[in-house]
Amino acid sequence: MSVISPSGSAIQISSPFRRATSSYSYSLPAVFWTIFEVFLFVIWFWILTWVFIDIFHSPDLSGLARALWFLFVLFIPLVGVLLYLIAPRREHARAGRAVSPRQDEAFRSQVRETASASPVG
Repeated sequence: MSVISPSGSAIQISSPFRRATSSYSYSLPAVFWTIFEVFLFVIWFWILTWVFIDIFHSPDLSGLARALWFLFVLFIPLVGVLLYLIAPRREHARAGRAVSPRQDEAFRSQVRETASASPVG
């Protein structure tokens, strides 16, 4: 909006209610691409975290092997993660975390004792 001053020159007055316009537009494919990139970023950190946890919980790796795998994955992440997932190993850490029958029976007996000792209702 312009106003003429007493001297005859035009003065530009900006209104706080003037609609802001932008020359930048974010298209729908760009939105989907950004969502896809964020998804891949989250998946990458999920896999990286899982590999670090698996390195430290793996019963078939010695201390030196754990340290070497940790450093390899830390300094060369993409190659390290791929080699760690592809490398043949005797036992995966998930199998080592399985509950033994003795632990399972101890847990069940504790639950039975607690349930029978507590009053119902």
